[in-house]
Amino acid sequence: MPYISQRLLSTLLVLTLVFHNSNAQVIKRRWSKNEEEPGVLLVQLAVNSNKVEAFRKAGYTNLVQRVKDESDSANKKMVQDFNDNFKFCPVYYYYDTNANLIREKKFDGIILDSALQVVENIPALLATRHFQVVRFGYANPTVNEYDEEDSTKDSKGHYTTGRLEKRLIVMGPDLKRVKFPMPQGSVSAFDTRSARNKGPKYNFSSKRFDIYYIPYAGKLDKDIFIFYNE
Repeated sequence: MPYISQRLLSTLLVLTLVFHNSNAQVIKRRWSKNEEEPGVLLVQLAVNSNKVEAFRKAGYTNLVQRVKDESDSANKKMVQDFNDNFKFCPVYYYYDTNANLIREKKFDGIILDSALQVVENIPALLATRHFQVVRFGYANPTVNEYDEEDSTKDSKGHYTTGRLEKRLIVMGPDLKRVKFPMPQGSVSAFDTRSARNKGPKYNFSSKRFDIYYIPYAGKLDKDIFIFYNE
């Protein structure tokens, strides 16, 4: 009898998992049909202006330049990663100091190509294509980031990051995170190990500051393709 009960329990567990997976696939298909796929991806590049300003006020001019240089290095790795590994749609870039202009759809003079040169006629392109926005950061932004209204607070009212390591965050044109089950940039520990193993061509990590980049563009490209095509 215990053997039969164990087999029955195992069968029920398998059926439950199959049903759950099938149900998840149905939900995903419904969402993918209702949501317009991105025709353009705008990638946000961080200049770490808060760090720069803090060191400038404190008179640490050497650290000001170091933050600028390391931010530039991290941004170059991110551009290289997306240029080589994201193929789903065209990719353009902008600096996070222009985030509010992106939200307001004021694109003139701030959208950059992979050489970080200003792209002409970009408003006309973005007017005809649905776009998504990607930044590299914590899942819950800190109080110092531009979209603090999307943060969470602890019992003392302090903003929390919610995750110990940065990853890609996928947002809509309003700069709010896209809703599940749409690809949000989520990664596993395995994804992180695989990304770090890609070496210095795509990875960057400051030895002093919280400035780094882990290459997840290929993972995001795969997730978006699967979501809208399967």
